[in-house]
Amino acid sequence: MSHEYELAARSFQDTLERLTEGAEVLSADEQQRVGRRAARMAAAEATWSDHLGPLLPQDAVCDILGITTRQGVNDLARRRRILGLPTREGRLYPAFQFKDRRPLPGLTGVLQVLLESASEATVASWLQTPQPELSGRAPAEALTTGDSESLDRVHLAAVRAAARLDQ
Repeated sequence: MSHEYELAARSFQDTLERLTEGAEVLSADEQQRVGRRAARMAAAEATWSDHLGPLLPQDAVCDILGITTRQGVNDLARRRRILGLPTREGRLYPAFQFKDRRPLPGLTGVLQVLLESASEATVASWLQTPQPELSGRAPAEALTTGDSESLDRVHLAAVRAAARLDQ
């Protein structure tokens, strides 16, 4: 085993032993299946994190936007002004959607369109995925320019993506 994963493997083993103490011992095939599943889950989480970048808790979004209450952040997400991702720990907010202490220009229109057809996670991924109709730029990147041509192109790309999702 490579050195860089030894600690993760040891932590997995310790946790599994603690959680299954007194339980029936798994067969070799079952142990391999559990190990492969855990590795896939860890890799998926790392890939997702790399794709979206930092995810911010409500308090950090309050600080960025100058909002005094967490309820204010919840209201913005509920009204589709910002994107919040539901997690086990509560909602987290992709940092890419903020620039100069404000939501990206044009973001609200994009969220209004896409959240009718897709989950928050799908929308977050779409915003960070290069799109051919945006000259290979990710929609969030294109929105950062703030110029009307880029905003229109992103909005049109969102409308087309929503139409494909609705089929």
